[in-house]
Amino acid sequence: MGPKGKADWPAAGDPRFTALEQMIDISPHAVDWVSFRQALSLSLATGKPFAYRGAMRFINENPPYSAFLSDFDMFFQEQGLGHFMAEGDDISFTPKGPLSFGSYRVTVNPYSSAVEMLLLLALPLFNCPFRTKLLFSGVSHSPLSPGTSWMKESFLAVLEQMGLYAGVSLRRFGFYGSGGGVMEARVYPSEAKAVKLAARGELTCTGVRVYIAHLDTAIAVKQKEALRETLGLDQARAGILEVQDCDGAWNHAEAYLAMAGFPIVLWESAPVYNLDGKNIFTEETAFRAAESLALRAREFIASGKLPSDLVREAAPFAIMTGSEIGLDSYPDVVLEAGDIARMFLG
Repeated sequence: MGPKGKADWPAAGDPRFTALEQMIDISPHAVDWVSFRQALSLSLATGKPFAYRGAMRFINENPPYSAFLSDFDMFFQEQGLGHFMAEGDDISFTPKGPLSFGSYRVTVNPYSSAVEMLLLLALPLFNCPFRTKLLFSGVSHSPLSPGTSWMKESFLAVLEQMGLYAGVSLRRFGFYGSGGGVMEARVYPSEAKAVKLAARGELTCTGVRVYIAHLDTAIAVKQKEALRETLGLDQARAGILEVQDCDGAWNHAEAYLAMAGFPIVLWESAPVYNLDGKNIFTEETAFRAAESLALRAREFIASGKLPSDLVREAAPFAIMTGSEIGLDSYPDVVLEAGDIARMFLG
């Protein structure tokens, strides 16, 4: 890793520094990983420490997320960015210094996610004065995190409308439980602009694709047909991608929607390995994943709204740029993402 410079961050003695010493107290209505990760990202971007109530209890009750936390902690220690403290059910984080721009090589463990690491780092890196290049090795696709298609086609497309530019390139698939993947990302200095994003419109399904690696392809054929028939697609709009250049097994399906030309990727994974490395894949779980994806696609088409998970991930960036994304029409957990962002960004 070779950082070259740093973002503009208040230093000791700066009149702004006193305010930054005040720890933000976050007591969310719904304690979950996304909310906690967004708080970390905002803390890195602003230099403001925080205490997140219930975070340690959540990690203890949901052990798979401990792998994400472990990777974050390791990266923070390597870069001197800050430290965690666990006390009872809570976790606090105190940042030590701003995230530098430059070039990074980041390795995530076989039960973590490169996409999660990029979601953590993107917001503070947009505040840097020059471009940052990140080369991730490990897991590109996890059942606990969005995949690279979602990141590239949907999430970054939303940010681009706000003047926040980044790119992602998948060089090699890396799957949960085995790793071995390579993902490259570039994050550019913010050209932020306040815009009103269209959160509503006519949604159509443009296609589906099933990904399968080192498993019986007959399962993927059945998944594809189930998705195609449920969503009323012709054969040309449904496909299968058999991944051969990879270290482990995987099964994943995506549905592609469009709203006024804006691409939306929905995804669903059938877990192959658990946190202990045991193979837990069955045809039944694969078919349930396909059914769940088809149901979600139909629900979003009927709603005429951007998916709530996409809007929730975009919320801190909308607050940062002064953009509108229609948070009021979404569930409380999405609204809370905006509220937490305002605690840090004002």
